[in-house]
Amino acid sequence: MKRILSLFLLISLCCGCGTLSYNNTNGKYRQYLDGYWGRWEPFFTSEPAEFQGDPYSFIVYKGENHPSNFCFRIHVKDFDKDAVKKGAGTKFTGTIEYFAFQAAGRKASEDFVKRSLGYLDGRVVGSEPLVKRPVDIEVQKISGGYLYTFLFDGVGFSVVIPRHSVANE
Repeated sequence: MKRILSLFLLISLCCGCGTLSYNNTNGKYRQYLDGYWGRWEPFFTSEPAEFQGDPYSFIVYKGENHPSNFCFRIHVKDFDKDAVKKGAGTKFTGTIEYFAFQAAGRKASEDFVKRSLGYLDGRVVGSEPLVKRPVDIEVQKISGGYLYTFLFDGVGFSVVIPRHSVANE
C-alpha cells in the first residue's frame, strides 16, 4: 500500500511541473485605491482561492466555481522566471481580464478592485462583459511565495501566491 501511495505521489508531482495549481486559504490580496495601499486581507469568500495556469499566464477563481468563471486572468508579456529575484521586484507589462458589472473604463476597473476582487466574483448574473485592460506588473520572490502587483486604470492590487503553488521554480 505504501508503494502505491508513493508512486501516486510521484506521478502527481511530475505531472504538475510548470503550472500553478493552488487550493489553500494562504492566498491574500491588498487594494490600491485613490493613491493608497490598503492592508493585506484574506479573500472574503468561504471557498479558498484557486490559481490555475503558469507563472506568466494564470487565472484566479473561487473554489466553488468552474475555472471559466474566473475572478481575473493575467497574462505577463516576456516573462523571465530567472529575472525574478527575492526582495526585488521585476517589472513586466501584460493584460488583465475580468468581468464588469455595469460600468466601463476606469469605473469598471475601480468597481472590480473594490467589489469583485475580495469575493473572487466572476460572472454573477451571467451577462457581464469581459474587460481586457493593459496592466503594469511587478513580480518578486518573497519568503513562502511570490508577490504579484498589478496597476491599471489608476487602481491596482497585489496578490501573494504561495511558493508551493508554483512548480518548476
